[in-house]
Amino acid sequence: RRLHPGRAPAAALVERLCPAQPRPLGRLREALRRCGLAKAVSKLDRETHCLVDLPLAFAVEPHNSRLEALGDAVLSVVASHHAFAAFPWGDEGVLSDARCGVIGTKLFALFSLQLGLPALLHHGDRTPSGALYADATDKRERLAMECLESFFGAIYLDRGLGPCRSLLARLVFPLARDLPLRRAWLAAARRPYSPPDTAPRDPEAEEDAAMAAFEEASGIKFRHFGLLRQAFTHPSVYHAVVAPGLGTGWHPSARVPLGHGAVAGGVDPRLHNQRLEWLGDALLNLAACDFALHYFPESHEEPVTLLRTALVNNAVLIGAAVRCGMHRCVRHKDALFEEEGSRTRGKMLADAFEAFLGALYLDRQPLGLGLAAVKAFTAATLFEEETDATVDERRWMDPKARLQHCLNEFSALTGARLSKTFELLEEFGPAHERMYVVGCYINGALVASARGLSITDAQMGAALRALESLHLAPEEPEEPEEGEV
Repeated sequence: RRLHPGRAPAAALVERLCPAQPRPLGRLREALRRCGLAKAVSKLDRETHCLVDLPLAFAVEPHNSRLEALGDAVLSVVASHHAFAAFPWGDEGVLSDARCGVIGTKLFALFSLQLGLPALLHHGDRTPSGALYADATDKRERLAMECLESFFGAIYLDRGLGPCRSLLARLVFPLARDLPLRRAWLAAARRPYSPPDTAPRDPEAEEDAAMAAFEEASGIKFRHFGLLRQAFTHPSVYHAVVAPGLGTGWHPSARVPLGHGAVAGGVDPRLHNQRLEWLGDALLNLAACDFALHYFPESHEEPVTLLRTALVNNAVLIGAAVRCGMHRCVRHKDALFEEEGSRTRGKMLADAFEAFLGALYLDRQPLGLGLAAVKAFTAATLFEEETDATVDERRWMDPKARLQHCLNEFSALTGARLSKTFELLEEFGPAHERMYVVGCYINGALVASARGLSITDAQMGAALRALESLHLAPEEPEEPEEGEV
């Protein structure tokens, strides 16, 4: 509420998030019978309750789950920035391996022991499944890891990102003989990033003119224009034209732009936006988690997680990129980008948005404003545009999660265990535009099917149709008649 004075307190959001809409069970009984789930219907007939549309319980619970999610995002940003700075020639695979070498359950449990956090942690004697923590080593490690993540979340809220970076460096290099390595770790993150493209703005070039117009419209003037150019450069720009032994066409091993002649050797990953997109993904996750935490200042972790997930999915990022005009700035050599609604175009735009966040962070980092700039940009262009609509229209839960929640509620209500599974029924079409048909099964009975350009999209469509066939989808409000207020 301090950061967003216009936001309603959590109590006022309950009605918006979970309006009391009891659903009659007659239609659900009939839908279950049609799906061959007679046993579930007989269980339901013995009950006198009705299903309520997806309640979310708000409660102020003094435990560390909220801070744990934030701390996980903080540690991911610190480790990602270090890997980005320490391996300037590494591609996404190298960077991910370097990050995994710093963050992980086993390491976090060890870091937690170094700080003595388990001795300070208040917890019950038993796990949620009923096992004793004293007898479950893996559960104790998990508890120690969560404690460390929540501790970093608290430090971030209290002191910012800098102290989190310093503390992680001390944990990774704890010994006196490791002091040079610790200093090198911190120096790498403080070193200004030098983009390989040092060419100044060219007002005559069409691509540079589009990016300059984007700078003018957004009010963000980059100190290094080459960094902005890199953020909007897709790997498809780099082709091998006549490389020996490779032939013509798209080759990841090409080093030069199309038309400059072919050379042997590997492509410089700093020339396109994949590294920046990898860094921007971690920054976006932290900015979204921070925003959601303050949007729901008094709730438990579930609404925070649901809102954060809803704000960073590809569809939302694509919409934000188009609103900002990024689609006019993307440099590419892929004809599929020009097709409206194509999967290639959507992925390029989502990647460009995340790469821009990485570029903005690196451009402002020497001034100490990297994360602040990312948070301000995402709040203005993404979160404040999408959050109210996401909450009001209940887009905070995708169809698969909504279906699972409904089945859980039904099982708790009737005692009849219902479980969903998805199966690939058919696939067809060319390799670059493959179409998949997926069926949604409940207790082995086919309830609905849908198709999509990816298996995930098809699963979402099948889950939505399953909700509709079971009369569990949100009902559209009736339009008032003319003259009616």
